[in-house]
Amino acid sequence: MLKRSIVIPFVLCLAAWAFEVDVREAGPLGVRAVRDAAKGVKSAEISDAVRELYIDEGYLMAEVFVRPDSARKRIAIEVDAGARAFVESFDVVGWEGDLPRMQTSTNKHFRRKDLALDMTSIVVELENSGFPFAVAKIETLNIGAPDNGKIPVRIAIGVERGDSVAIGAVLVPNNTKTQVHVIQKTMLIRPPEIFSQRLITAGVRRLNNLGYVRVVGEPEPVLDESGVWALWVNFTEGRTVLIDGVFGYAPREGQSGLSGQIDATFDNIWGTGRQIKLNWKQSGDDFLRFSTGYKEPFLFGGFGAMKLSADYHDRGNSYTERNFGAEYRYPLSFVFSVSLGGAIKSILPDSAGVARIPISRQTRIDFGAHVEKLYPRVNPTSGWDASFTISPVCVKRSGQALELLALDEFDAIARLEASISTALSFGRNFVLYERIVGRSVQLARELPLSDLYFLGGWGSLRGYREEQFSAEHIGWSNTEFRALLGGDAHGFAFFDAGAHKRYGEDAQLNVGYGIGLRLSTAIGRWTVAYGVAGGESLTDGMIHVGLSGRGDR
Repeated sequence: MLKRSIVIPFVLCLAAWAFEVDVREAGPLGVRAVRDAAKGVKSAEISDAVRELYIDEGYLMAEVFVRPDSARKRIAIEVDAGARAFVESFDVVGWEGDLPRMQTSTNKHFRRKDLALDMTSIVVELENSGFPFAVAKIETLNIGAPDNGKIPVRIAIGVERGDSVAIGAVLVPNNTKTQVHVIQKTMLIRPPEIFSQRLITAGVRRLNNLGYVRVVGEPEPVLDESGVWALWVNFTEGRTVLIDGVFGYAPREGQSGLSGQIDATFDNIWGTGRQIKLNWKQSGDDFLRFSTGYKEPFLFGGFGAMKLSADYHDRGNSYTERNFGAEYRYPLSFVFSVSLGGAIKSILPDSAGVARIPISRQTRIDFGAHVEKLYPRVNPTSGWDASFTISPVCVKRSGQALELLALDEFDAIARLEASISTALSFGRNFVLYERIVGRSVQLARELPLSDLYFLGGWGSLRGYREEQFSAEHIGWSNTEFRALLGGDAHGFAFFDAGAHKRYGEDAQLNVGYGIGLRLSTAIGRWTVAYGVAGGESLTDGMIHVGLSGRGDR
């Protein structure tokens, strides 16, 4: 039987005093470990706290002596660790096959926390192998007499697997609009699916990332009347009609001030997961963009999604562009997907741009790979996203500009686009968010404006006008240091850097910096930011005001 630690009684009111801890004999774990164990603990509980520390490390007969000195407001601690326990034998009864990696093993020091972790590992391994009701418990824990400074411990863990479960169906609340197949396919469940807690947890995260569904509690296996195991998924539904907007104002002399964009999203149409998006974007008289998109989430009843899009772009006093595209994306896992798409684009110069912009028709094929590990999707605090797309493009040109710009009638070019985003938490209330994007057109000659990428504005380089720069090669980074304010609200300071390179010219670097605030309200999530371009005075910045129905990153 283990000896009890010796606690010297003292006046209870002294427990409320601020005592200085004086560790006179710390034992083998050291002074710092003893101080940390006693930190923030009531005086009357210090002995138990320090002893628990030593028992966790295998000193099962440790004694802790605590002597208060009320006159000097000091508590003296002395530890007699005694012999340390080691594992003489370790067995797992009822387990078939190879064990997961165990912290506890024969001839190692006994640690109580390691044993608890091992039991959890056994249960988790079974839960991920079709046994959701598995239990692991200590069958025997025999402590022998000390011998040569060691205490032998003999351990046997008993395992009860419980029923094996294969999920044959998914059950959802009757009062929800979202159809059951949306839940099942978003969670990537293919009935009959062997129960796996790991995959279900990943499926719940994927469901929550939809934005209009929030899972309540943990999904549970239930046995229906026909004897088939089903997965019960309880969830609530959020808004499915979302209006997002961002407007900016730049008071700089000689520039058109007002710019902005509005997104209208209609999610989960008729509870099927289908989506329609409308987008309007304008920057003074410089350009106007309007786009529409439709998403069929489970094409032909499978797990892949098809997106169709149509875009109209009026580049003031230059050209108009029409683009029709399609993309099929298939999830290979909960976080990794591949995509195949394409688009047909036509460009028609206006009277002012006919000498600079050729008439052209372009056919593009897109091959993409995508990783989505940021969590949560709105205001993420951990994880990373990455995307890479390569697009061969066939271009046919005609018109007056063809000869003036020495362009070929036919061209084969390649477009490369890549991005990565990361979120890293510091403590409980601070997050560093970083996004890096690069885009490039691969062709060894100068291209007309209609074939270039654009840089600048709220979505890329804050503090500058929307699409202020154009080039064959662009890249930018957005760095935000966020202070979390509760919920998905936060204040942030940002630093943006963007580079663009035209054919035959040196690369140019531009930076922007500023501060902002994102707040959740009853009508949506407001974003207010003030950005200043590098080299400009603080009074010549751009004000961005945005409203989002669901939020952004």
